[in-house]
Amino acid sequence: MMSLLELRLGFFGGGLVLFILLGLLYPFIKNTHSLKDKIIRYGANLLTGASGALLTVVLFPGGLYLLAQRLEYSSWGFFNHIKLPYFFEILVTVIFLDLAIYAQHVLSHKIPYLWRFHKVHHGDPFFDTTTALRFHPGEIVISFLFKGSLILLFSLDKNAVLIFEIILNFSAMFNHSNFSLPKHIEKIVRKVIVTPDFHRIHHSPEKSFTNSNYGFFFSFWDRVFGTSNKSADNNNDFGLFNEPYSSSSNLLKIMAAPFKRH
Repeated sequence: MMSLLELRLGFFGGGLVLFILLGLLYPFIKNTHSLKDKIIRYGANLLTGASGALLTVVLFPGGLYLLAQRLEYSSWGFFNHIKLPYFFEILVTVIFLDLAIYAQHVLSHKIPYLWRFHKVHHGDPFFDTTTALRFHPGEIVISFLFKGSLILLFSLDKNAVLIFEIILNFSAMFNHSNFSLPKHIEKIVRKVIVTPDFHRIHHSPEKSFTNSNYGFFFSFWDRVFGTSNKSADNNNDFGLFNEPYSSSSNLLKIMAAPFKRH
């Protein structure tokens, strides 16, 4: 348990530093904001992510791993009633959870109540690795409950759940980063994995672009379900129109955004 948890923390810390540095050294879009604005924005995004993480630790001690561990020897759940090679069970679980996160992401755009929380993520006026941390604590809890219900329903393996969380965290920091892979490599990678170029479209303020490219790790869900969009690969505009609270870098306004009517 500890080794995988330490691996998760290592991937998170290492990925955060790596992708921030790549975005600064080889930026896809040059950040022309003042140093003061950059510091405020970085701080707001980091604190928003930290507050969500802290809230889940307080509300759900042990997290998803412990929940899955408690079901390990029960007779409850789908995977406790079928026999699969362990590696294949982990692979199936990771693919299944990624599909579930894709579905949750789509619903976060389609259901007004969920969008109230998710729009905080889209309100970031710039697009870089810290954007991957800018999720309202309310949305973090909703996502935790959603994934927890899947663990209960299917009795998902604890190690598979933790491996997926590592992949999800690392890939989110990667595909929100402010750099691009070389074009000849990017065209190949995006066929399977969500790249920054692929996901950058999703953060456009234009609704037709925002409602596309929902994938977080596997990109093929968007092609399978017809939500892929390749028409704005060089998108330079981010944030939301007419959403001052959601688009703010003021931490208090970020926290209040889901409860404000516009």
